[in-house]
Amino acid sequence: MGRKVYKYMGSDVLPLAFDEEGSVSIKFSFPKDYNDPFELFLSIDPSQTEPEILAFYKDIVQEIPQRPTTCFSKSPIVTPMWAHYASNLTGFVLEFDEMLLMEYLSDSYVEDVNYLSETSPEIRNQLNRAYYVGKPRHAIWLNKAANHIAYFSKHDCWGYEKERRLVVNSDDLDKINENMLMHVPMECVTAIVAGARANEYSFNKSIDLANEIGCKHYDLFIGKSYKQPYFKDSSGHSYVFDGESIVGSESYCDDCKEPLSDSHQELCAWCAIDEVHQHDAMIRNPLRMLNRIGNLEEYIRGFNAVGKK
Repeated sequence: MGRKVYKYMGSDVLPLAFDEEGSVSIKFSFPKDYNDPFELFLSIDPSQTEPEILAFYKDIVQEIPQRPTTCFSKSPIVTPMWAHYASNLTGFVLEFDEMLLMEYLSDSYVEDVNYLSETSPEIRNQLNRAYYVGKPRHAIWLNKAANHIAYFSKHDCWGYEKERRLVVNSDDLDKINENMLMHVPMECVTAIVAGARANEYSFNKSIDLANEIGCKHYDLFIGKSYKQPYFKDSSGHSYVFDGESIVGSESYCDDCKEPLSDSHQELCAWCAIDEVHQHDAMIRNPLRMLNRIGNLEEYIRGFNAVGKK
């Protein structure tokens, strides 16, 4: 099996992605419709470019060719992605096997997005070489480099997305109601991850889909002490994302099954609290003491009054 890539989606999109029997559909868009309006301008800085060189760049590069593009993430635990693209943890993530996916495509390529804080010095060097040397091959290299950075670069404020982009030929797509969709065998999906807030109907539907595909199914959890989201399968076994794929947790709490950072522990920090700890906490809580003698509300009013002053 190859690299795993992840597609975030809302609960309403999940059934639509599998509306054609035996396949899963992936939505594509053109570069002009990207969600970051600045990413097509990361090649050169017009304000720092002489007019004659800028005109030369425009003449060589002209319009960026519009090829259908779709975006994956290299991680299924990007919390902002769950918030933005999976309806605030109520949606889902599909795990695709990239190698299987690419077997069904022609004239396509997939690469990581490069996150930049400023325009590319490489493009600037290519532009100067093409302008001052004037050889045809330099002009071709400039054109290719400018097109590549338009497709595979974004401002570094988007770096949390860990994006990987797939660019395909328009002939591989179906156009349905103005949407550009590519249908590939559902076997390309190797796991379905249900968001931590998915409703019961959508959750059960995702299990049915996983059973139909024959892929794994996970439920996403937000840990109380583990510092990353984690997963459980239908048997309650615990899983984590190791940076490349979802794998079984080497150590987890005997009680709640939350992954543990320390393999020598048997319980997570919260499950390790016993009745003795709870009793001690109650005795030491000064607010409980005030409540027992009937002075809690008066103390809070006085405290808030001091705060306002």
